[in-house]
Amino acid sequence: MAKAKGGRFPIARTNLRTTVAKTQRMTTPAKKPTFRWEDPFLLEDQLTEEERMVRDSARDYCQGQLMPGIIEANRHEKFDRGILSGFGS
Repeated sequence: MAKAKGGRFPIARTNLRTTVAKTQRMTTPAKKPTFRWEDPFLLEDQLTEEERMVRDSARDYCQGQLMPGIIEANRHEKFDRGILSGFGS
């Protein structure tokens, strides 16, 4: 910093481009991250391809084989032990 001629106040030597860039960064709002309701913990991004295949296989089995029995047992308000045995297999 240099002293002003005949004055007491120092003159700051700054680059105008740097000052403008800093001002723009301070006034530009940060991009807000979006929340993904279908995967709030971003687990999908952490799975390997093999883990995705296991997950998809289990989901397909449960939806195709177990869900009809679950719906039927719920309709008749009874507990079907076969559902748990099927899920365990």
